[in-house]
Amino acid sequence: AGPATMVSGPACRRPSADGLSRWAGSHDQPAGGCVLMGEVLGTVGIDRSDLATHAILNRPEAANALNFEMLTSLVDVIAAEADSGTRALVLSGSGGGFSAGADFNDLTGGGEDRGFDDAVALAARALTEAPFPVIAAVEGFAFGAGVDLAWSCDAVVLSEDARVGVPSTHLGILYNPESLALLHSRIGDRAWRRIVLLGDELDGTTAFSLGMGETLAPPGRAVAEAMRLASKAAAGTREAVAATKGFSHAIMERTADDPGWQALRMDLLDNPERREVVLERQRRTKGS
Repeated sequence: AGPATMVSGPACRRPSADGLSRWAGSHDQPAGGCVLMGEVLGTVGIDRSDLATHAILNRPEAANALNFEMLTSLVDVIAAEADSGTRALVLSGSGGGFSAGADFNDLTGGGEDRGFDDAVALAARALTEAPFPVIAAVEGFAFGAGVDLAWSCDAVVLSEDARVGVPSTHLGILYNPESLALLHSRIGDRAWRRIVLLGDELDGTTAFSLGMGETLAPPGRAVAEAMRLASKAAAGTREAVAATKGFSHAIMERTADDPGWQALRMDLLDNPERREVVLERQRRTKGS
């Protein structure tokens, strides 16, 4: 990866070396909504550490509104991280917010917009089916298609002052049924009716109380908490984590009774990496 850079709005300035070091130790977002990135793929920034990758939706000048380029970039990032053996990934936005949703400059207002819905669904599936845990860190705002992406992740860390909403009925549409069904399975009926059917906008604390997140963080700390969770998840063996995530997806797809899962379980019981983990635990026990 190249040298870390700061990417945000016009007022964003590169911190001093001392400031950069402090940020790297805490994973806090620097003042002014700036985000540190090691490299950029299209409109998605990437910052890698030993255990986890931080992917950043990077169109702060447009409130990280999702266009075809960003959705394609995100799918490409997920595929590249899967190929590289990434153990966990955190997804966040730059400029102080997660995503304002669809970029209306990529929409027509007609039936042709099905293509945009398909692109969102493809990116959501990439997050859901990635062979590693993906944790969304939602600071600021997450609306519309941004909610799709955040809640396609395996876990969501909500900032207390986040704002979450799906204004589809206000826009005169029935949201993509595939996306609605996935969102319903992730957040439950009460929260789904509140933000989708009623079109209500929730703050992070209220959304969390309705079951929309795994962790509630103070303002400005969602990324730090997501990185903490990612480091915990990354401590597992790649094969076991990938299998467990795959089974989680199978539960949602109602295919968890497939005999193939028992076969995979038996394969993992005989996996050399598991055997080494067990032997290491035995050595620790005997040495204590």
